[in-house]
Amino acid sequence: MTSQNRAAALLKAGREKAVFQGHPWLFSGAVAALESTPSAGELLDVLDSGRRLVARAFYNPHSQISLRVWSYPHEKAPFAELFRVRLESALLCRRALLSDENCNAFRLLNSEGDFVPGLIIDNFAGHLVLQPLAFWVEVHLDEIKNALLDALETRFEVKSMRLRVEEDVIKHERLTLKSGVFYGEALDEVEIIENGLRYTVDLAGGQKTGFFFDQRETRALVGELAAGRNVLDLFCYQGGFGLNALKSGA
Repeated sequence: MTSQNRAAALLKAGREKAVFQGHPWLFSGAVAALESTPSAGELLDVLDSGRRLVARAFYNPHSQISLRVWSYPHEKAPFAELFRVRLESALLCRRALLSDENCNAFRLLNSEGDFVPGLIIDNFAGHLVLQPLAFWVEVHLDEIKNALLDALETRFEVKSMRLRVEEDVIKHERLTLKSGVFYGEALDEVEIIENGLRYTVDLAGGQKTGFFFDQRETRALVGELAAGRNVLDLFCYQGGFGLNALKSGA
């Protein structure tokens, strides 16, 4: 049964299987019909071919990914409340990093990996860079900002928030958001610490959000393996692998 006054997407027979398997995306070819005329970024009930509620998802008529699954029937909290729950869960997973004096920068929210499909948030020593990958982020940006300020106030100072919006996302998702600072200090460069090493990061013009945090543990491992060896670091961007190797005595 759908929620009262909520628009719905009816799936083709068998397409609900992806939802049950935990996949967060439903492509346009999976949708048999739309009930009502939903707008981009709207949260819809997702119904199987028997009209049973299987999920709630953000809709975008302009994207090949028509529906990004946000919640399941047992999760009845409104967006702002559920986003805060997901954010707190992500912070719990990063509790070791939050207390590590040798690391003040890391991926705070990892999109689908933290059950928030379409949003990446990186922390650069209190300067947050948000990378929206889906239109719904534009609709809920104020709620996202408020949740971040509330959740982080006892953990570290949020000095700024910046959007980094890539051109292909603007094209495919029809985002109207622009890259730039929307809260706090408008700094283009910041100094961060990772694995005890200091880096200057270009938040305004660096690749992606400015730094590749997904390689943090790999950089440390390469440093350990490189001890006492001669190392050639090619295509090194900010030199993370080479610097970890140097620190270890390469």
